[in-house]
Amino acid sequence: MKTARRVRTRKVQCPFCPKTFTRTEHLQRHLGSHGVGKAVECPECGKEFMRKDVMKRHLSKCQLKLKPSSQSVHSTNIPNKPNIPQQDNLPDELSDTPTLQPGTSTTQTQSSAETQFLIPETPTSDTIWNDLNFESVQFLFDPTFLDRDEDTRLQQIAPSGFGVPCINIDPADTFNFLERISESSSLESRYACSLYEREWASRELETSVAAVIPENSVAIHSLDRICPLIETAHEIVQQIEAVSQTSAITHKWTSQLEKDCTRFFSPRNIERFIRIYWIAWHPHYPVIHKPTFCTADTPVHLTAAMCIIGACFSPNENDRINAKLWLNSVEEMVFTNPYLGDIILLDEATVNVREIVQLLQAAYCVSTFQISEGSKVSQRRIRRQRFNMVVSLARDLNLFNITHRNLDNLHENDFCWASFVANEECIRTMLFVYIHDTAFAIFTNYPPRTRIQEMSLDMACPEACFQASSSRECFAAIKTWTSHPLWKCRMGLREVVEVVLCSDIATAPETEILEYLSHLGILNLWIVCSALISETLQINTLFSANTQIHLQPMRRAIHNWKIAWNQRYLIQDNFGLPKEEEGGQEQDRIRIPAHPEDSWRRVGFFRNASEYWLLVHVLIERVEEQQRGRGGGNGNGIGRPYTPSRCDEAAMVDLKNLIAEHHRGLGFG
Repeated sequence: MKTARRVRTRKVQCPFCPKTFTRTEHLQRHLGSHGVGKAVECPECGKEFMRKDVMKRHLSKCQLKLKPSSQSVHSTNIPNKPNIPQQDNLPDELSDTPTLQPGTSTTQTQSSAETQFLIPETPTSDTIWNDLNFESVQFLFDPTFLDRDEDTRLQQIAPSGFGVPCINIDPADTFNFLERISESSSLESRYACSLYEREWASRELETSVAAVIPENSVAIHSLDRICPLIETAHEIVQQIEAVSQTSAITHKWTSQLEKDCTRFFSPRNIERFIRIYWIAWHPHYPVIHKPTFCTADTPVHLTAAMCIIGACFSPNENDRINAKLWLNSVEEMVFTNPYLGDIILLDEATVNVREIVQLLQAAYCVSTFQISEGSKVSQRRIRRQRFNMVVSLARDLNLFNITHRNLDNLHENDFCWASFVANEECIRTMLFVYIHDTAFAIFTNYPPRTRIQEMSLDMACPEACFQASSSRECFAAIKTWTSHPLWKCRMGLREVVEVVLCSDIATAPETEILEYLSHLGILNLWIVCSALISETLQINTLFSANTQIHLQPMRRAIHNWKIAWNQRYLIQDNFGLPKEEEGGQEQDRIRIPAHPEDSWRRVGFFRNASEYWLLVHVLIERVEEQQRGRGGGNGNGIGRPYTPSRCDEAAMVDLKNLIAEHHRGLGFG
């Protein structure tokens, strides 16, 4: 007798709420409750939107645009709005027609109308919502869907996808991401990662259940992976016990604490936390080379630091709570290393730079989780003591001058993948040390400890080179990169910042530099913009009565950066390699990993680099208003931001006030 076949019901979840459905038509009907699938009209201008919340945001700005000052805008040679197809499902800042400033010129070969805005043949609303079927609904169930809410302009990929902004449109007008950073405290809320919770939480549960069944092949395979980690787990516990004997910031070591430590840093937990680290944190800190990473061969202080960050992102609340018990202990593990102590490096030739770089990576991880998850005392200790040690060690070994050498002369037989990876990890580690220092200046008003003048580092290599899964794949990517016509324009970080400060890259003969900058990628452009913020903060603290001589290069720099950022939408690749936002595998229109296992390849929080540009723009405006107030004898001018009576302000009051005031000016507050 045949047994009835049991069919497993497939459920799909609403992308806007936790509800799940077994039938597509039920989901379609439910989406209407979120304002999706039916147009909502703006009462002021008549535009239609597919979501009510987007229409409300548009309305606040639309009312400002309809004031008498808008008449001058309509007098320019811009097509009438009724003739422009609307991109209904995109936020208003994408669907608005960009306004070209009088007298500006573009470097593109397209006609004037094409340069203002490249229009898709079909409105996006028709593409996505008409004749909705399960395949198109799956786009909404992309685990990164909820992560892509800050820099919505990044979703405009030329030329076959959505619209492309004109070259002179402002990259951002609101501080969505920076506002969340300033208002949030935990890593999980600052860098929300729905990807892990939605795609991997169930897999973790299945692995745990399967592991208790000895006959299960999955359990046997899991044991094979975990056995090499037994020694790593034992060494972590031993080192934590050792630092607890002499440290003033760790817990007193007891038998119960030893049991808790052994349980938290068990081999299975180490494997699980490291996996969460790659999914949740690596996109935001793409420094450690995942294809060649092996937990058993990694220094235990780096493994422990990565485990803490992974636990902070775990969907299991107990993991997040227990991780806080070991924040100080892991910090002591890292910063009691002799290299970070008071020893003098007598012979630098005998120093293992690879070990130092991994130590600095661990120190960066410690700084990250202590600033977000640690106590106020721990946060202050990181800002005032620990990070100084990191910068000093990097200077002692001259690590801010690391570059790749002779990449264009490589031959496959002579190519050493491990050497390239080690060098690139060092470059990226130092870039993030510099950026971390800039972040302290932005968020806490801490005086910068590094300057752009000492940053002779290379820019980060294209992601296709760093994410390559094999030596042959990496070599092929490097050859594509170095054979590109723009390779001859290659510059280091300091040189790039000098160029954007001193040159007008939008005019000949500098247009080749513009092309080069637009090919650098999101990570490098964010690093350059962060450097501009650091320099702006330096200008803002000057006592000079006239800072115009210093502000002029900054105005030129943010204009150049804006053009390079927008130019990214008009290019098809990065030095002949896939653009990082495309994912590389038939994901040309949306940034969806082909498989959950590839989620570590996605773009991190620096996709919001446009908000850093906006911060520089606002800071310059405030300084200029301050100068105008002084020149006119008006004592009611706006006070200079980021020039507080107290530095090292952990509450981020100045940044919060700056963001709130800017949003009030847009009618949001």
